[in-house]
Amino acid sequence: MEDIEKQRIIDENGKQRWEQLEDPRIKATVMIILKEYLEDNIYLSLIYVCSRDKGMDRARNILFNKWFNEAKSEQNYFPNIPISKHNNSFRVNIHDKHLTYATLLTPETCPYQKQIEEAFMDYHKSLIKRSFYYQQK
Repeated sequence: MEDIEKQRIIDENGKQRWEQLEDPRIKATVMIILKEYLEDNIYLSLIYVCSRDKGMDRARNILFNKWFNEAKSEQNYFPNIPISKHNNSFRVNIHDKHLTYATLLTPETCPYQKQIEEAFMDYHKSLIKRSFYYQQK
């Protein structure tokens, strides 16, 4: 097994720690799983929600968006599947300080693409009306 590159971090107290850099195998694994799912299920969409574990939900959302955009532009993973992608962020309840990040992926070959995307956005609009929505810049 190959070594994963690490970088040295010195925190505000002067303590040193080692932090693992992004592992390219994770990106490849996630993109292959998505590719296979979307190829095998042309009538289905996928909604993923970024885990809030350890407060890393926003970072996970940013990283996944980066991976997805790279994969689409490189055409390594989705050369034959045009995919529509919609991001949303919202609060689970009105007093929640953290956002929940959700994304809808739909193959453009899906005959129900428009209805699925409208339902996703309608849900999003209902959150706006209840003040659970947060507009990302």
